[in-house]
Amino acid sequence: MATDGRYPVRVAGPLALSVHPFRLELVRRGFTPRSSQDHAYVLADLSRWLERNGLAPGQLTAEQVGEFVRATDGG
Repeated sequence: MATDGRYPVRVAGPLALSVHPFRLELVRRGFTPRSSQDHAYVLADLSRWLERNGLAPGQLTAEQVGEFVRATDGG
């Protein structure tokens, strides 16, 4: 982990500026650093997926969440 609390993950897309603050908030709320890191990676993946699909976070529907899950788990 970098000294500023960031993990070495490239974040792109509409949620890019939220990923590291999200992880830090999870730690503040008592999540383990590892669990917080894992959740941040998922949010980073979602951000990149949104960007690839030309979607803003506010356009995300339950159906699209299912598409994201299928795309990321190989299903």
